Order: sequence, then structure tokens, then C-alpha cells
Amino acid sequence: MDVTKMTREALKDIAMGMKEKDRAKNMFVLGFLYWMYGRDMANTAGFLKEKFGKKPEIFESNVKAMQAGYNYGDTTETFTTTYKVEKAKMEPGSYRSIMGNQAVAYGLIAASQKSGLPIFSVPIPLPRPLIFYMIWRSIKILVSARSRLKMKLPRLPRLSELLMVVRWV
Repeated sequence: MDVTKMTREALKDIAMGMKEKDRAKNMFVLGFLYWMYGRDMANTAGFLKEKFGKKPEIFESNVKAMQAGYNYGDTTETFTTTYKVEKAKMEPGSYRSIMGNQAVAYGLIAASQKSGLPIFSVPIPLPRPLIFYMIWRSIKILVSARSRLKMKLPRLPRLSELLMVVRWV
């Protein structure tokens, strides 16, 4: 499934550059997912209208790409299995919406608290030797935990061996 090609084809009538058209690829895939899971696109179209109401060409390209993705799923026989996902029944209350990175951070904090192991965090980008050291250190922690459970594991590489690999990569 060449999403870029199909998105460009769906947006050929819109006077935008290729770069701008390519930004609508996610909307094509989203439309396909709406078809696959039997969901209505009206809420997303309303959100796009609210967000891009003052930029009609962006709004139109996103909705058109989303509809093209939906139509692609509906007309091709590539995927024969679909799923029906009903709207979630949520009790009244206040909820927090978080992004993926924040969810991962919360998960790591919870895992650290439950396991009693510290979290080691380093900003990215990392120098390659530091990445290998972190991997080596993580393996050592796992080996230590598994040795307490008396499991046999292969010999742990020395840090100098890993650093030799880094120099050649």
C-alpha cells in the first residue's frame, strides 16, 4: 500500500505543493483505520474544521485524504477482516489526556517504584559509546536479577569488548 502515491492522487485537484500534500498521509491512514474499525469520521472532520477553519485548503486536503483512505479500505479487497469498535462508555468525571512520551515516562516511574530499581535517564542524542554502556549496564542488572533466580545465561561481554565494536561501527 503506497500511501504517499494514493494521497497525492486523492489530492491532485487541490492547488498545494507536494510537500503540503504529503503532510496529509496520516489522514489517509486514519481514514483507512476508520473503515477497518467501523467508526464514524464526523468527529474528526469537526475537529479539523475547528482547527483549520481559517485555512480552507489545509482543511479540505485533510478531509479529502481521510475520505480517500476510508474509500480505499471500502473498495479494495486487501483486508477482508474488519472490527467494530463501539464508543467507550465512560463514567462522568474529569479525565487527563496525555501523549505517548508522557505515558512512557509514567510507566517507567511506576515500574521503578514497583521493582525498587532506579531509573537512569540521559538526554538524547547520546554518544554511541554511552549507548553501549547503558545497554551493557542494563544487561548486568538483568543478569544479576536472573542469577538470584538461578537461571543460566551466556557470559556477559566486558565493556571494553563492546567499546571495541563501537570503534568499528
